Amino acid sequence: MPDISSDANPGTGVPVYDTYSYGGWVQVGGTSVATPDWGAFFTLVNSKRVANGGTTLSQAAQDLYTLYYNSSDYATDFHDITSGTNGSCGLDCTAAAGYDLVTGIGSFQANNLYSALVADPN
Repeated sequence: MPDISSDANPGTGVPVYDTYSYGGWVQVGGTSVATPDWGAFFTLVNSKRVANGGTTLSQAAQDLYTLYYNSSDYATDFHDITSGTNGSCGLDCTAAAGYDLVTGIGSFQANNLYSALVADPN
């Protein structure tokens, strides 16, 4: 079950310079880019929280869902992905408005979500 989304299509992913196996620029998507992207984002959020005298996030998934369900800023913190499919299992494999089993609560808008997570009382 997805919580959040990132670019899963290597054809529309981001360019990465690989010095290990490809020996140059390669376009990647999916977990190859989503995992380090979210890891770096939460590192920046937690660094700012600590610099402000707070603590690191201890329940990031819960915080994301709290923002999704209880915040009037959902549309500025996340991109709701409303089209696309992942497989051929009908509605369970089709993106729709709001939470869905393909894209979760959507992808993040880092410049906005950053401020919300830094200010989170968690």
